[in-house]
Amino acid sequence: MPGKAAKIVFTEKQQAVLLEFSTSRSVSTALAQRSKIILLAFGGLNNEQIEAQIGLGHDRVGAWRRRWQREYENKRHGTIGLFGNFHVATGQIWCPLLLETRTKEDTLENLGNAIGQDPMASFRLVMDNLTTHASESIVRYVAASIGFEGELGKKGVRGILQSVKTRVAFLTDPTHRIQFIFTPRHCSWVNQIEMWFSTLQRKVTAAISYTSVDHLTERIESFIEYYNAAYAKVYNWTYTGRVLSE
Repeated sequence: MPGKAAKIVFTEKQQAVLLEFSTSRSVSTALAQRSKIILLAFGGLNNEQIEAQIGLGHDRVGAWRRRWQREYENKRHGTIGLFGNFHVATGQIWCPLLLETRTKEDTLENLGNAIGQDPMASFRLVMDNLTTHASESIVRYVAASIGFEGELGKKGVRGILQSVKTRVAFLTDPTHRIQFIFTPRHCSWVNQIEMWFSTLQRKVTAAISYTSVDHLTERIESFIEYYNAAYAKVYNWTYTGRVLSE
């Protein structure tokens, strides 16, 4: 006999975001599955019915359903986004940028902060393949930084700036001093910053309730400063590349 499942409620804005995530090909498979779970639960399906549609175990469906309910019941005081730059050679977080938005302009500001740590050094920047990471402004910034003297063209018309594909080709050019390396779709987990983000979640964002955005920002900044000084280390990859499944 199925147990009583947690009731699901959300706002219209949250519903729109969940619908977008559930069908998007640019988000992780896990996030898409979680979004579908919440939408199906809101539609009245019990955990067994959701399990049959999604293909996840009963326990995992129930866990995500309960987690959403807890999050909804907590009073929200606002949110803040973190641009984190994980320095692979030291394990430290470089020039963290906390903002309430994640626009193309914000992405450019974060890139400038990171490159500004050593403007003449060579950089290999690993990141998700989001369109904001391959914007016209990003290409122009990289071109100016490396002293590129070629023609950039015009967005939507010709040349390097013409399309996302041509901009990505320029940014990922291995001959450039600043080279972007985009993770494949649904594979953001291969980026080491994701491991650090899980540490931040366990130690800071999921462990304590915050009274304001300023309070949360202060705690994140304090944790990063302490982490860099006391705990930063190089991550040792143990995965050898063996195929996990056919």
